[in-house]
Amino acid sequence: MRAQSALGLCFGNYAMNLWLHEGTSDFGRLLEDLIDSSVFKFNYTHQLQNQQQQQQRRHRTIFSGEQLQMLETAFRLTPYPDVSMREQLAERCALRVERVEVWFKNRRAKARKRAKEAL
Repeated sequence: MRAQSALGLCFGNYAMNLWLHEGTSDFGRLLEDLIDSSVFKFNYTHQLQNQQQQQQRRHRTIFSGEQLQMLETAFRLTPYPDVSMREQLAERCALRVERVEVWFKNRRAKARKRAKEAL
């Protein structure tokens, strides 16, 4: 939405400048000039890139208390679970293996940070 309003603002400013400085009275020519302009192409491309990035973004996983309990218990056993353990945890927690891998990665980082702060 923000990209669309920026695009509209840019469109309006560009059209107004053409009309004021070049004395353009033919609106059709004004639109053609605008569409051919690099300013319009840049903003349109930027808008498309923003939409694609928003569509590709994955929703944040919110772990239930039961899932966290299982993951924490497994972490206490080993902070570096092997493939089969990660697969079993994913199945028992009803999560994708990738989410389990990322959880362990983040949990190890948290443990390192706590150990560093304790010094």
